Amino acid sequence: MARYRSIQTSFWQDNFIVKLPLIEKSFYSYILTNSRTNQCGIYNFSITFSAIELGCSEEGIRELINKFVQYGKILYDTENEEIMILNWYKYNLNTSRNTLICVNRELEEVKNKEFIKRFYELCKLKRYPLEIIFNGIEVGEPIEAKKDIEPAGKEGAADKKATMADVVKHFSTNIHLITPIELEDLKDWCGKLNEDIVIMAIDEAVRNNARNIKYISGILINWHSEGLKGVEDVKLFMKSWQEKSGKKPKVNEGYNNAGAYKVVAEVGANGEE
Repeated sequence: MARYRSIQTSFWQDNFIVKLPLIEKSFYSYILTNSRTNQCGIYNFSITFSAIELGCSEEGIRELINKFVQYGKILYDTENEEIMILNWYKYNLNTSRNTLICVNRELEEVKNKEFIKRFYELCKLKRYPLEIIFNGIEVGEPIEAKKDIEPAGKEGAADKKATMADVVKHFSTNIHLITPIELEDLKDWCGKLNEDIVIMAIDEAVRNNARNIKYISGILINWHSEGLKGVEDVKLFMKSWQEKSGKKPKVNEGYNNAGAYKVVAEVGANGEE
């Protein structure tokens, strides 16, 4: 059975669309109309398969995804290869009962629960019938940022080491949904240091209300330059510095002494979300 997706003729006169270069116009219309789209606007989006369909490189697809994440038009989960079109309701979502029941079934298959929470807020804002759309689907409260990493061996602390998947999840939960470029940066840092240390740097960024990759990288550059190899090294380094300085480092202070954070001064406290 054939499926159809609707794009209004006014789509091409939209102020946002008019200013886009041809390749970005093509990509946006593609993510709205390709064969894997569904009724809820959250679906599996394979970079490899999309590159074949659009006739471009996988790197080109990653760059386009990153641009549209920055434009605020989509969210993308690299780990699960899921895309969410944030204004899908403008093009395809209607309030017929059959459509809403279909949306409910599709949401049960969504892997990224943060996407479901975001979709819930959009539906709530538009006053769609939530009792049908989210029937039997759990919509939890936003996860709070982890305050501290428990020392190894402390009662109740986990013994297993973090993985790259843990880093991606921690970044997406506490900073924002990770982009392809940010993923590559964090992979690089996990290779130079390790996943547990990268997670600690993310927590430091959250503690200092500097939720962006530049601040996180600034912390990791400093720890790497100090030759820190493990979680305990980082904890001892931070404790030693705080005892010497009598205070915790803050965003934009740009200290130069050996124990201080060497964070780029132009990074803003609110980051680049």
